[in-house]
Amino acid sequence: MLIRRHALASAAAVVGLLSLAPAALADQARTTTPQVAVQSGHPHVFECRYLDVDDFAVHGRHCWPDHWGPLHNVVIQGPIFWQRYHCRTGWAEGPLWVRGEHCFPVLPS
Repeated sequence: MLIRRHALASAAAVVGLLSLAPAALADQARTTTPQVAVQSGHPHVFECRYLDVDDFAVHGRHCWPDHWGPLHNVVIQGPIFWQRYHCRTGWAEGPLWVRGEHCFPVLPS
């Protein structure tokens, strides 16, 4: 009988820990830095042949992928590996240009 109680207590402890996992993952997702998001395969990365940086705005020309319209939470990178910027918002005009607002550099890993 003692072994059965111990097994039930262990099972209850495991279930309790598993119920905490989604909350912990949600907290981690909210605090993920842009660099981690980029490393984990961030879906919106624009690679541009030319970059101009002006304070917190980044303007890229001759960019890929070919996207038209508003942007949210994107990475714009230039031809050199350290020219990488995470931007909260922006606008893209196909392969012609992309402009990111509220941008800051992403450090190379």
